[in-house]
Amino acid sequence: MSANPNHHYFDGFYQLIWQQIIPPALTQKEVEHILAHFQLNATTPVLDLMCGYGRHALALATQGIPVTAIDNQPSYIDQIETQATEQNLPLTAICSNALDWNPIPQHQLALCMGNSLNFFSPAELPVFLQKVSASLLPGGYFWINSWSISEIALQDPLDGETLTTQLGDFSHTNTFHLKTDPLRIEIESRIEDAKGNREEKLAIDYLYSIPVLSDALKQAGLDLLVAESIPGKRSFEKGDPRVYILSQKP
Repeated sequence: MSANPNHHYFDGFYQLIWQQIIPPALTQKEVEHILAHFQLNATTPVLDLMCGYGRHALALATQGIPVTAIDNQPSYIDQIETQATEQNLPLTAICSNALDWNPIPQHQLALCMGNSLNFFSPAELPVFLQKVSASLLPGGYFWINSWSISEIALQDPLDGETLTTQLGDFSHTNTFHLKTDPLRIEIESRIEDAKGNREEKLAIDYLYSIPVLSDALKQAGLDLLVAESIPGKRSFEKGDPRVYILSQKP
């Protein structure tokens, strides 16, 4: 297992606040785009990598689309499996680190949402992308969502700044440090509940530019097709708050 602290960041308190960080309306719009753009059905399996609590996986499975959801947090996987069983959904949940799972080349679409791609170091990224490519059928798509590519993060790197957000009963404080070699933002994170219990962790967003990601995708056998800030509506421009990158296996 890699020493990358991101592989252990999402346990504990963070699991309790993650659902409050991502607006449900954003997930709904992303799922609507997936359904409209990729023409999925009961014969087009989808792979949801680092799926978290399954916001995309469960929504797609409720439409009858077979989904394999992978995450390294047992509590997330247990939650997804319970919902899938209760609703009789075509969903398989696998508890595994994204660098360790064994890909099966049967998927029409692979997802890596919620900034997850930027958790991988430069040594890990090619390993992950090769596994994604190996999981796709020829002509299959890989869709990435990020807010930590260089063209976004370096516009306002927050270097040395501290921000505190109240999320329900939790106070979440992040202090940001811009680092080089490799280029990254290290985030000292402190989460405290209403009783004063505290967790302190380190997270890292590795910063890759779109050209660098395009080259990395190409090395893995994936062709970058488009980078958008609003899927299907607006091309990405430097400084936009998020990017959606679509690639395809020839």
